Amino acid sequence: MSSPTPLLQFSSLCSECRALELDEKTLLNPDSDTSGVEWEVSINWELYDQWPDMPRVHQRRRQGCDNCDLLFSIVSSWALYQEMQIGGQELRITLHYVTRPGKGDSYSLDYLRFKFHPVESEQEVHVDCPIASATTRPEKSLLDFAKPPTHLDDDRLEWMRSKIDSCIEHGHTRPQLNFVPDRLIRVDQEKLRLVLTKDISASEFHPSLGTDLPTYLALTYCWGPPPYSEMQLKTTKDNLSDHVAEIPAERLPEVVKDAIRVARALCIPYLWVDALCILQDVASDWDYQCTQMDNIYGNAYITISAAASRNCTEGFVDRKDRVIVPFRSKDQSATPIPFAVYRPSYRTTSAEDLVPTTWVNRGWTFQERIASTRMLLFGKSNVHFQCPDNSSSMSKYQRPYLFNSLIYESWATEVASEFSCYELEFTLDTDVLPSIAGIATLFSKSLSDDYVAGLRRKDLYRCLHWDLHRHDIVTGYKDFLYHLRHPPQYIAPSWSWASRSHLVLFRMYRETLINYARGECAILDVSIQLKGTSPFGEVTGGHIDVLGKCYASSQRLTYFEVRDTGGVEGQTLRLDDQYLTNIEPDCVLQDLFEEAHSGTELTAPITFLLIGSTIAEEWDKEKREEIRAYQDPEHDREPDRMAYGLLIHPTEKPGEFFRVGTFSSECHDLGGLRFFKDCETETVRLV
Repeated sequence: MSSPTPLLQFSSLCSECRALELDEKTLLNPDSDTSGVEWEVSINWELYDQWPDMPRVHQRRRQGCDNCDLLFSIVSSWALYQEMQIGGQELRITLHYVTRPGKGDSYSLDYLRFKFHPVESEQEVHVDCPIASATTRPEKSLLDFAKPPTHLDDDRLEWMRSKIDSCIEHGHTRPQLNFVPDRLIRVDQEKLRLVLTKDISASEFHPSLGTDLPTYLALTYCWGPPPYSEMQLKTTKDNLSDHVAEIPAERLPEVVKDAIRVARALCIPYLWVDALCILQDVASDWDYQCTQMDNIYGNAYITISAAASRNCTEGFVDRKDRVIVPFRSKDQSATPIPFAVYRPSYRTTSAEDLVPTTWVNRGWTFQERIASTRMLLFGKSNVHFQCPDNSSSMSKYQRPYLFNSLIYESWATEVASEFSCYELEFTLDTDVLPSIAGIATLFSKSLSDDYVAGLRRKDLYRCLHWDLHRHDIVTGYKDFLYHLRHPPQYIAPSWSWASRSHLVLFRMYRETLINYARGECAILDVSIQLKGTSPFGEVTGGHIDVLGKCYASSQRLTYFEVRDTGGVEGQTLRLDDQYLTNIEPDCVLQDLFEEAHSGTELTAPITFLLIGSTIAEEWDKEKREEIRAYQDPEHDREPDRMAYGLLIHPTEKPGEFFRVGTFSSECHDLGGLRFFKDCETETVRLV
């Protein structure tokens, strides 16, 4: 399982930070009393900078200095903000090595100490960064170094086990006690092998009544783009029998090797890894296993996230958040001995450790993290735990980065919206829908509803009304229309949020709107063309036939921009100088209009398709109750309801339209349902 040790390189240091390079003369001249347990050795390093922005530190780290990068991680940390408790002012920062007597004539080099002195006060805060050997086999010298820290050190394993035990005690058990993935890797023996759990010969997975199934660990990680993904050892139909006999450990990527280390350290006998437990060249198996992701991760004893690994060739157990510095002895001809300064993990929160990672932003890992019953997340500096009721770090400071458990939340607000907000990256653009197939399966079962390209059929009158984040929209009208007509790769119909690579907002799911929303159209037909057999996988086409009221655009419609008291721009249309509606197009808004004598007129062939109505969110509770009391044919107060729907644009085929945005028409002036009072009901096909 071990790999050759790569050639060690010293860290890149700026001219000021080269003062960290330690020699025997400096070490033997401490600037404090050496009779105590420890003492400080000052180095010729001092920096003045402005708290809290620290522009000088930021500039130096951007120029490639690894120690300034370490310093920046400390000064921008939640922990230091809690400790400083000061406003903006100048800081003086100094560096000191902390040492103590070692064995015999040697010394133990324990920390690099950063001291922060606010110039306008007598306060002093210091942060100790632990020092250890830079290699697992340190050379003999005047200095004694600790072993390089790992995420599987005894204190960390004890913390992990306590979190898992506490989670189980609080009732967070596997949703399906009789579920087991079709294939698992056996890791509790010296020889690794793939186990076909449905095979009768795998007797441990067919226990007698009352006997528990074996536990397994599930891995979530990033394969990485080529060439990294091509280095991944995969199971195919041709090598399946070979892997059942033995998986060649020497061919495994580092991330899988580390997952095996974790499983063995936690005494978990089986491991699930997608590359090895899914037949990568069998489309039907791939499609089916995608629909099982919620079960695979939800029923794992624990899911581990290799958050620190950017691709499959990078391990996550051995820490790499370090600055490697040379120690030079009196013998000038001797090779410098490397030692490492580490970021203090006890000060690192999950928000700081996980947000910058590739793993958080990868599309496939989204489903895996939200389906898991409990997770251990391995960051660069620290280990973090999460379950539905708890998120914590092995840290003195807690600032959790939560991934909401979506089983208890709505599909639109907690899957589609959250999925889009990460600006997730995929190896293939067509992976968008397959990457949430497992969660989609779970929701469809619990809701008894059909799944249509990322939306739910019974809820189309609400979930069709999604918007793009306005600041993400940079595509002009003509380019946007060309992309709809000639997509480089077909992802989803234009009416599905999955067809847009932007942050998506579902405004109709706000608490004050959703409870009073009702459909104002009829869904006549929904058809989805699937690439494979799974209704939750890739699609090659699809349409919705809608019977509803339509308002064709007119040059009498003019654009008017207003700002509310918070400075938010309102994109409104007026008809004959009276308010008509607010609009949120999927392209640059100004491209839809042309300047005219009467103002900025709408010239694009846009049609307004009414989908639903609700009671405006700013209305007070008393008003809403009053309106609800009139919800019968005789007393329905239509003018008091906000109308909403889609902006649609004709395709090159008669009767077919692309979705190109949304509108919401408030109930004043010409707006609300009165907007469509005299409109004809038409049948339109959305593609």
